[in-house]
Formats: sequence, structure tokens, C-alpha cells
Amino acid sequence: MKLLTLDIGNTRIKWGLHTTHGWLQRGIEQHDFFAIQQQLSVQPDCVIASNVRRHLVSETWCAPWSHLPCHTIDARAQQCGVRNGYQPPQQLGSDRWAALIGAHSMGAHHAIIANAGTALTIDALYKGDFLGGTIAPGYFLMQHALTEHTALAAQPRLDCNAVFPNNTAEAIARGCCNAMIDSIVAQQQRFTRQTNTVPDLWLSGGDADLLLHKLPAARIEPWLVLEGLYRIAQEIFA
Repeated sequence: MKLLTLDIGNTRIKWGLHTTHGWLQRGIEQHDFFAIQQQLSVQPDCVIASNVRRHLVSETWCAPWSHLPCHTIDARAQQCGVRNGYQPPQQLGSDRWAALIGAHSMGAHHAIIANAGTALTIDALYKGDFLGGTIAPGYFLMQHALTEHTALAAQPRLDCNAVFPNNTAEAIARGCCNAMIDSIVAQQQRFTRQTNTVPDLWLSGGDADLLLHKLPAARIEPWLVLEGLYRIAQEIFA
């Protein structure tokens, strides 16, 4: 089966083409599905997507592949070996659900799954049980809130390495990064107190690289959602 996976996020799309030989192609694109179609080396047999842009109906994102079976996932109470502790289960974002399934399939036993994208999500996975998680603004949302609601000017994306920033750009960058890092560390500590185990940390998302200087033991897995979509497709299109 040649499977096209689409992780339709708030800011961009991660896409991948999976065949019997594994991942043939993976990439990142703006919200232009015909541009993705043009990059495919072979045409898929079916398409599966996680779509967090609720106004983007399947007729829109599936238009280039309207002649193929297309499926949009939603979180379930249980799927692919992962049990969903959210109440109600379907309220969990489809991208978070796919990432949890992807991490579980890749060996995450007791782990914090953090995605540093438009939003920062930090989810706890313990022996196949999704215990719950948090949602907070991501790097650019925090920066945007500061520059929109104060007299501070918009600043470039920086690497957050300054210990005591001595200019506004670095002060904002380090402040936003500290908020993200501290949120992840706090969830790691809560996980340990609740389960009596030290969790592995899995990082994904476009801003994951900003956090590595303070989280050196983290495992970077940028394609977790696509991996989860592939696993779910084995059930959907079986």
C-alpha cells in the first residue's frame, strides 16, 4: 500500500509517503495541497490526515486525491495499543493522539511527549496509557502576545542561549524559552511523583531545537504524527 500521510497543523503541513519499503518521502509545506501532490515521486493508493484546522473540510485538503480513499482521524478511547485518558476521549486533538500512537509504536514506555509548535503540548504516556497533558502558547504565540500588548517591538527568532540577556531581543527569546522548558520539566517531575518512574522525553515540533540546550537528554522525533498516522492506517485501510 502506498500511503500519503498529512499532518495538517496550524502553521504548516508535514507530509510523508509510506510504501512497503518504508518512508519514501517526507517533507514540510505551507497549506498548499497541490504543491505536495506535485512533489510525490509516486501516486498514493490512499490518504490519511490529522487536521487541526477544523474549518478546513476534507473536500478542501483531499481535493488533489478526491478519487482515492481519504480518511481524517479523531481520537478514540483506545487504538493501536494506546488507551486514552481524556474525558471525553474525542476531545483530544488528533495530532496529539497520532503522536502518542507514533511514540508508543516506536518504543515509548514511560515518556513525556512534548510538541513545540504553534502551541506547546506536553503529554504523559505510561505503559500505553495516556494520562493527560497540558497546552500552552508556543514560542511565537508568546512572543506575539508580548509585542501585541506592550510597547515592545517584534523580534527575530533567536537561540535562547544568553544566561542573563542584556538586550530586548534576547530577553524575549530567553523568557519564552524558559517558560516552555520549565513547563516540560514540571510535567516530568509530576510524572515521576505519580508513577515512581523517570520518564523519557520525546520532542517534536518546529521549535524543538530551541529547547535542547536545557533538555540535552531529549529524543528529537520530528515525524511522530506521521508515524502515528501510518499505524492508524493499518487498521483503517486493512
